[in-house]
Amino acid sequence: MRFASKPERTYAMRRAKHLITVAIFLSGYLYSQEIALLDLTDPIIRAREFEPIEERVTGGSSGGGRAQPSRQLSESLRITLLSLDRGEYRLNDDITYEVRLQNVGTKPILIPWDPSPRDIEPPQPRPYAYDEASLGLTIGGATGNSEGLEAVLVYGSAETNTLRELAVGQWVRIRGKARLKLQRPTLLGQPSTLQVVETTVRAVWTVFRASVESDRREIVSQVGLPLTSENGLPLRIDISGPL
Repeated sequence: MRFASKPERTYAMRRAKHLITVAIFLSGYLYSQEIALLDLTDPIIRAREFEPIEERVTGGSSGGGRAQPSRQLSESLRITLLSLDRGEYRLNDDITYEVRLQNVGTKPILIPWDPSPRDIEPPQPRPYAYDEASLGLTIGGATGNSEGLEAVLVYGSAETNTLRELAVGQWVRIRGKARLKLQRPTLLGQPSTLQVVETTVRAVWTVFRASVESDRREIVSQVGLPLTSENGLPLRIDISGPL
């Protein structure tokens, strides 16, 4: 029997270490990757054929919205505001933006993935359940307050195969559009000689769970707290015209 020489053993050990390093890198790549892009800037939206006749929100309310506080969502999902389509806007302009949703938890996550509510409705009237998520932007004002812009909506249910699964480490990108229309224009500050206001914009993702009963009444509750991007992007708004 021939025994390997010392140089041969050294080479084999280095080779093994190299293969292990490559395997670890590939493992991280496979489990941390983008899997899909959803463009909601001009979606095809079909209304439900049998719209619920009444909506009942459970779990209380917070700030006039739906709420059922829980930290589970923020512990497993991370939202990042990636980009805005322009550097400067005027009031009532459209802002096209892009976000990343990544599973940073330890288990797979299912998220709504269909912009058309008709696609989560059964062919015939009967009770059913679905998830709904809203994606929007929130603008920080000069006074320290903030205001949300109109959100885009997506829907999903396991029964209609309209949910997207995110394995651990995986992410998706979603492209949305929001009109820069403020309910409180003074949020940008008091009128002055300034022609351009600089502020910060963040992305917000909120999930709701709904069930439609046999009498077509709908019960809705919020899943977790609204998830706000940790990062913000600078937003310049031209206010040279009337607010």
